[in-house]
Amino acid sequence: MHLGTAYHVGRSVAIWELKRKYEPAAKAGLDIPRQKRAGGQARAAQIKAAAAGWYKPATDWLQSLIDAEPLGAKPLSYSRLAGIIHDGWDERGFSEGPSEPPEYLYLAKTLLPRWEKDGLINRPTTA
Repeated sequence: MHLGTAYHVGRSVAIWELKRKYEPAAKAGLDIPRQKRAGGQARAAQIKAAAAGWYKPATDWLQSLIDAEPLGAKPLSYSRLAGIIHDGWDERGFSEGPSEPPEYLYLAKTLLPRWEKDGLINRPTTA
């Protein structure tokens, strides 16, 4: 499950749970305490943090794969890195995160560029 998806699912579930619990009271004109509404945000943040738990081991593993790649004439592209992740996911050496790798396009277009921008991986761009 992707971090963004996990966050949105968690937020949706939390909102649904709060709505189911407090909507009848709100319709009856009763005031719902602010801290009760904030509980959904806390739950969504908790789910997001749990989904982010696999980033550190995943980026460490990916950096070791990047470092092991011989420098060629072409830079190591995000697409190639996404393929490396998919090919080696079962031998990744850590158990955190999903049992299946993130979707290929999500890796190549969103996650890998973000990881590089955030300094979590260092991808050589020249030989």
